[in-house]
Amino acid sequence: MENSSELEGSYNLKVESEINNDYEDNNNSINESKVSLLNDSEISEDNETCVLINSENSNNKLKKKKKKTISSYYIPRLFYHCKEPVITDEKYSKIKGEPFIDKFGIDLNQFMETKMISQKIPKNDTLDNWELYTPICPHLEPVHYSEEILNPNCEELSLQFVNFNIENEDKIPYSLHLHNITSQIKKFNEWNKNTDKKIPDYRNEDINSLLSDKYHPFDYGYYEEKETELKTEEDIVEFYRKVTHSCMDEVPDPRHRRFFSFILFNSEFDFLDLFLATYYEVIDYFVIYEANVTFSGNPKPLFLTRMLTETNRYDKFKDKIIVFPMTIDNVCATKPFTKEGNARSKVVEMGLRAVNARHGDIFMHGDLDELPKPHIVSRLKKCGGWEHLQAGIGGGPKSTREKKVESYLQDNELYEQMPKDVYDLPDLEYERDTKVATRTTPNFAIFDAKRALGQYPEEYRNIRNKKEEKSKRINKKKRDEPYVDPLSQHNFDPYAGYTNKGYRGDKMRAITFQNVKKFNNKTDVVIWSGGWHMSSFLPTIEHFLNKIMSYSHFDRFYFMSEEKRREDMINHINKGTVYQDVAYYDFPIAYPKSPEKEYKYDFTYKTWLSYNDDHEKFKDAEFIFDHEIPQVVLDNPICYSYMIDRSFGLTKKLWWQVIPKDQWETVDFEKLDKKTLEEITPADIPEVLKPKALRNEN
Repeated sequence: MENSSELEGSYNLKVESEINNDYEDNNNSINESKVSLLNDSEISEDNETCVLINSENSNNKLKKKKKKTISSYYIPRLFYHCKEPVITDEKYSKIKGEPFIDKFGIDLNQFMETKMISQKIPKNDTLDNWELYTPICPHLEPVHYSEEILNPNCEELSLQFVNFNIENEDKIPYSLHLHNITSQIKKFNEWNKNTDKKIPDYRNEDINSLLSDKYHPFDYGYYEEKETELKTEEDIVEFYRKVTHSCMDEVPDPRHRRFFSFILFNSEFDFLDLFLATYYEVIDYFVIYEANVTFSGNPKPLFLTRMLTETNRYDKFKDKIIVFPMTIDNVCATKPFTKEGNARSKVVEMGLRAVNARHGDIFMHGDLDELPKPHIVSRLKKCGGWEHLQAGIGGGPKSTREKKVESYLQDNELYEQMPKDVYDLPDLEYERDTKVATRTTPNFAIFDAKRALGQYPEEYRNIRNKKEEKSKRINKKKRDEPYVDPLSQHNFDPYAGYTNKGYRGDKMRAITFQNVKKFNNKTDVVIWSGGWHMSSFLPTIEHFLNKIMSYSHFDRFYFMSEEKRREDMINHINKGTVYQDVAYYDFPIAYPKSPEKEYKYDFTYKTWLSYNDDHEKFKDAEFIFDHEIPQVVLDNPICYSYMIDRSFGLTKKLWWQVIPKDQWETVDFEKLDKKTLEEITPADIPEVLKPKALRNEN
């Protein structure tokens, strides 16, 4: 991929820690959203406003200043205006979805069944008349992966992690031997019988110990060694219906755990098309957040909600899509980064509720331009042996049916004594090396019913202090009261531990949002060559400008003229430094030997161990992982020409800028004339990927 392809490669296995709830960046953001532009006639001694001081000593933090002290020198650069929208029938409409129950009993439209306020699209208020509308790739289908990816032979496979050792010149990653979950359950049952067993201290183990080829005890909370067989469609439907309607303290068979994606959406339909087609076969549900206002405070239509209710664009994918539209009434009441933090927190919390998450399910949270490689997602979902990196010793929830179980969400004294990092085991992050990526997103986590119910982790039972022991002494009256299972009560919230009182979803992202150089060489575990960050691959400059004026960092461009923004963005793209001044390597694309097929991989543990003695073979394998592209792009090079050759959408026309609008849905690229095809087809792709009219048959 040309120009800033940002082949990012790592996905988070550890996410919980305290962060700033405002989710702010003091070096790059304006921390107040309701600030007025001033002129000399408005200056007085009695009124105050928030001013961003532009000096080296201020660290770009907000100060309270009298208006009379404000110099006009600051006005064009340091203020932006947030104005509450006036809702009128002329500019806004109310939209509403209908229930859509899937075969497992999940209502996919559960968040769309009340009327929502949405800004109208100018002119005739249809989506295809929106000035930034882009059509879906004609005949786009979900990627159909090989059996080796969808149902991996886990006992033979491995998962790679970055080796930060400075003496490791060839950057050969560590390899963790994976196993099937049945064998892991058997090993735990045997290990647990040992009265002299030593509870592992994963928090303090170094990377060599954490990734060694030994059994790492992990308690799934499920102990049946015989797998629940799902041979027919009826078996599958019955199993997952039971799971989604089970009590939170019941643990389903982890061999059939589900994988969810919780993502934020603004208006990036091209990325969403790519995302859905890439993961449809490996992810169970996509919960997608959108709001009727941008993080920067500008009103916007509920694009995706309308697309699902008014068009057939996502009919091939909608049986796995749950849209979570948020209507924000008081637009200027919160800061841009607070809006973003709240959005991330809400999409995780409400996403878990929407899919009826149960103990052991896996979820990831990120942005649409952050794509983990599907074979990694599948190995995490299907294989065992890695879970201790994210959830420590594990352990299922205790049953509340017969007796009271301590819960810090139900006992204020216990909550006050809960250490802030009690779930932080071990302290693990993920990324890859600096030549490819700088950020640790998106993030993976295992859903923990103990956390949801406010129950203590297993290890914490042995370190309670005196206050906790005191809190256990209940009076005679309470002991004599008949016990009632809280999970049976209508008003009991089984997801309380994933709300603001327990776990905020924005922490999941922010705790690993750091530069790779900050990782500790000995203790940080980072998935190697994990995916792509597609920041520089929006279709046109207009789409880039829409993004930068919508997201939380909009202040970087707010005071530029339209012309200057455009010029600045083009320069960034050409230099490979999109949005920032950190340049990314410009990697050429590696195509499969048989481009009409998918990439072939060898993740066997034996093979990766052999690379330690055969560095040349490792370099050959590394080249593919560094230079491969998403299968959807490989299958549709004309639709995604701008991801192969960045000239498309900038100096070259995209296919939908050449093909008439009335042919967008039905066009067959193979039947176009040679001149048209030459205009919309990347020139450097392999012959076999080109339409027949452009192939050199000699």
